[in-house]
Amino acid sequence: MAKYINGKSHKEVIPQGIITRKASAELQDGQVDPFDYESVSEAVEEMGFGATPEAVSSKYPISLEDAQKYQRMIKRNEFKKKQTPPIIKLKERSIGIGRLMPIVQG
Repeated sequence: MAKYINGKSHKEVIPQGIITRKASAELQDGQVDPFDYESVSEAVEEMGFGATPEAVSSKYPISLEDAQKYQRMIKRNEFKKKQTPPIIKLKERSIGIGRLMPIVQG
């Protein structure tokens, strides 16, 4: 999107350094990330689609205890998705309930 904005503006509105910079948790001094996102992102994504902690811990370098913890966290946060109002889903992975079809026609 940033490249698109820069292209439409015919100038560098968003600096290249911002576009290429690695994402960070923006932690304060003394704070640390609770886990290495790079190492767990694929595993957590698979659990979001139904993989068991046992399957994930055997496939990825994650302990069974951590995989079970991530599964509990996913389940605890599911209610947030269910409380959101209906949205227009543009992709299968869009957050929210529903299908890729309009609620009403007319």
